[in-house]
Parts: sequence; C-alpha cells; structure tokens
Amino acid sequence: MIERSRCLGAALLCLVPASVPLARAAAAQEATPAVAAPVETPARGASVEAPVLTGIIIDGDLSDWPDTIELHPIRNMLDNDLNYSKNGVEEDELATSPDLSAVFSVAYDPDDDLIYLAVIVRDDRVVVGHKGYWDTDAVEIYLDGLFSNTTIPVDVVFGRNDVVDASEVPMEQYLGVPGEGPVYGITRTSGEDRDPVNPILNWGDIAKTRTRMEYHRDGDVTVYEWALQVFDRYPDRPTDLVPGKRIGFDVVVVDKDVPAITDSAEAEPEHARSAWVSWCPGYSGPRFLNAGSIGELVLGSD
Repeated sequence: MIERSRCLGAALLCLVPASVPLARAAAAQEATPAVAAPVETPARGASVEAPVLTGIIIDGDLSDWPDTIELHPIRNMLDNDLNYSKNGVEEDELATSPDLSAVFSVAYDPDDDLIYLAVIVRDDRVVVGHKGYWDTDAVEIYLDGLFSNTTIPVDVVFGRNDVVDASEVPMEQYLGVPGEGPVYGITRTSGEDRDPVNPILNWGDIAKTRTRMEYHRDGDVTVYEWALQVFDRYPDRPTDLVPGKRIGFDVVVVDKDVPAITDSAEAEPEHARSAWVSWCPGYSGPRFLNAGSIGELVLGSD
C-alpha cells in the first residue's frame, strides 16, 4: 500500500506506525480524523463540499491526492432492519474500532465532469461474496444529478430486477466489492445480459458510463478509489459539474465478517449479518427509492 494510505489508515484509528512521516503522525494524534466544516446554508442534514481536483489516476493508489484534502467519517449504522445487524460494533465505536472504521475524501474535475472519491476502510476481516447484497463486504455510492426529492413505489423495482432500468430509479447506485466480480450476482438488468464486472451500476450498464473503481488492500486497510459519472437521467443526460452545483450524494460501507451460509439476509444468524453504515444519517427504506433521503455534495470553486 502506498504511504498516504498508511497515513490515512493510521489517522482513522489514531494508530501511528513508525513509517508515517512526522507531520502526518502529529496530525493523527487527535481522537478523530479531520472533518470538513459544513457548507454555508446546507439544504440537507448531511452536506459536504467537494474541491476541484485534476490529474487523478484511478488505480487504488492515493499518492496523487493532496495531503490537505479532508477526511469525512462514515458512522451512521443501520440497526432497525432485519437484513443487517451491528455485526459486533456499536455505532459509537465506529471512529476507532479495528473491526470497522471508515472515512472518505471527495473532489471533482469540472473539465472531465467526474467526481473523485476515495473510501478508506479499516476492517479486520474481508469477505467477498457474489450471490447477493448480504454475503459480501462492499461500498455503495448514491448520486442524483438533479438534486431532487423524487420518490418511486417499491413495485417499480422489487420483483422486476431483471427488467428494471436505471433510468426508472431517481438516482444512480454504484456498487463495488474488494475482489473480482460478479458484484451481487447481477448478470441481467434492463432485459439484457450483463458481464460479471466490478464495479456495477445497479439496474444499468456501467459500460454506458465513465465510472470506474480500483481497490487495494494492505494489512487491514482497504482503499476504494472511484471516478464517478453523475446523470440528470441515465444514460443520455450526464450532469454538467460546475461550481456551486448541488448533487444528491451518499456513501455506504457494508461489512460482512463471516461467509454467508444461507441464501437470504434475514435467514443469516443475527450475529453473522452484515453491518450497513452510511455517511448520511437517517433511514426510511432503501435509498434508491427516495432521492431526498441522501445528503448533498456541493461543488466548490477553483
């Protein structure tokens, strides 16, 4: 793993290995990573500003990210859903637990119309599964270029997984796992067969986007590095990324500690179910049904 990822992993848990440069080690002495101040007059409960950043290569190596970019904690655990559990970690431990602690940094390139996202996860056990959302570690990204409050009924999606198209859903949901695909066992969407790729666009063809992701793991720290394309409507209306624009945004880390032994999340023993931890607080059902349920990303100026 690159030196910067080691530093970020150390800052995550306030653990400073001897290899960390002195200035970075001093910054890691505090109990929490640096957290950006919220933007002025945020429109939603969770708000973050993305600075302009260019020249990023998506390879899982964060050495081309500036040391000054801020880290944002991912600490809102879903604990009232039968599909998930606390997985041995209480919400107030998510800042320091070696079992699971996560942060992200985010920026954007206005010339390429891409959002850059680095998700850094401290996790003592990595499990990669391919049958469904309940059997694997994962990162989920939610993006709404229209910054809308659009909602759709559950029957638009549930029971129609093979034929529903991403254009019918009010946001993009990108999914990635720390291993080879297929992601979530999805082999057919929009009535078409899909290649077993990693990452994927849920209910869409990621090949019709410019989104890509690479992951890298060193010890117990996994880095997911993303370039993300946002849409006003997939796939024919990409979002123009300009300073001041607000975009619906959320980052979720899914932590599975033991391989799944059943074919459904609810059938898994409670202690063995995945933890689902989001940046945006609150949960009113699946994120992809309600665009107003995610936070906001505000694009900064040069």
